Amino acid sequence: MLARLGVLRDRVTALVEHRTADDPTADDPLRGLYLPDEAVHHLLRTWPSGAGAPGAAEPPAHVG
Repeated sequence: MLARLGVLRDRVTALVEHRTADDPTADDPLRGLYLPDEAVHHLLRTWPSGAGAPGAAEPPAHVG
Protein backbone atom coordinates (compact mmCIF):
# COMPACT_ATOMS: atom_id res chain seq x y z
CA MET A 1 0.00 0.00 0.00
CA LEU A 2 2.83 2.43 0.79
CA ALA A 3 4.33 1.81 -2.65
CA ARG A 4 1.03 2.68 -4.33
CA LEU A 5 0.75 5.86 -2.24
CA GLY A 6 4.28 6.77 -3.29
CA VAL A 7 3.34 6.35 -6.96
CA LEU A 8 0.25 8.51 -6.44
CA ARG A 9 2.31 11.20 -4.69
CA ASP A 10 4.81 11.21 -7.56
CA ARG A 11 2.03 11.53 -10.14
CA VAL A 12 0.38 14.40 -8.27
CA THR A 13 3.75 16.15 -7.88
CA ALA A 14 4.43 15.81 -11.62
CA LEU A 15 0.96 17.12 -12.49
CA VAL A 16 1.31 20.15 -10.19
CA GLU A 17 4.74 20.95 -11.64
CA HIS A 18 3.38 20.66 -15.17
CA ARG A 19 0.33 22.84 -14.47
CA THR A 20 2.33 25.57 -12.70
CA ALA A 21 5.37 25.60 -15.02
CA ASP A 22 4.21 28.61 -17.04
CA ASP A 23 1.91 30.17 -14.44
CA PRO A 24 3.32 33.59 -13.49
CA THR A 25 1.61 33.49 -10.08
CA ALA A 26 2.53 29.95 -9.01
CA ASP A 27 4.81 31.12 -6.18
CA ASP A 28 2.61 34.00 -5.01
CA PRO A 29 1.89 33.53 -1.28
CA LEU A 30 -1.44 35.36 -1.71
CA ARG A 31 -2.47 33.27 -4.72
CA GLY A 32 -6.19 32.65 -4.72
CA LEU A 33 -7.02 35.73 -2.70
CA TYR A 34 -6.94 37.96 -5.77
CA LEU A 35 -6.27 37.70 -9.50
CA PRO A 36 -3.50 39.95 -10.79
CA ASP A 37 -3.61 40.99 -14.45
CA GLU A 38 -0.94 38.48 -15.49
CA ALA A 39 -2.98 35.62 -13.99
CA VAL A 40 -6.10 36.71 -15.88
CA HIS A 41 -4.14 36.92 -19.13
CA HIS A 42 -2.62 33.49 -18.49
CA LEU A 43 -6.05 31.96 -17.85
CA LEU A 44 -7.50 33.54 -20.98
CA ARG A 45 -4.59 32.26 -23.09
CA THR A 46 -4.73 28.71 -21.74
CA TRP A 47 -8.50 28.14 -21.28
CA PRO A 48 -9.72 25.45 -23.70
CA SER A 49 -11.60 27.09 -26.56
CA GLY A 50 -15.32 26.52 -26.56
CA ALA A 51 -15.32 25.27 -22.98
CA GLY A 52 -16.97 27.13 -20.15
CA ALA A 53 -16.23 26.72 -16.47
CA PRO A 54 -17.29 23.30 -15.18
CA GLY A 55 -20.89 23.42 -14.01
CA ALA A 56 -21.42 26.97 -15.23
CA ALA A 57 -24.41 27.78 -17.37
CA GLU A 58 -23.96 29.69 -20.60
CA PRO A 59 -24.72 33.41 -20.16
CA PRO A 60 -28.08 34.48 -21.57
CA ALA A 61 -28.06 35.99 -25.05
CA HIS A 62 -28.17 39.75 -25.01
CA VAL A 63 -31.46 41.08 -26.33
CA GLY A 64 -31.63 44.70 -26.89
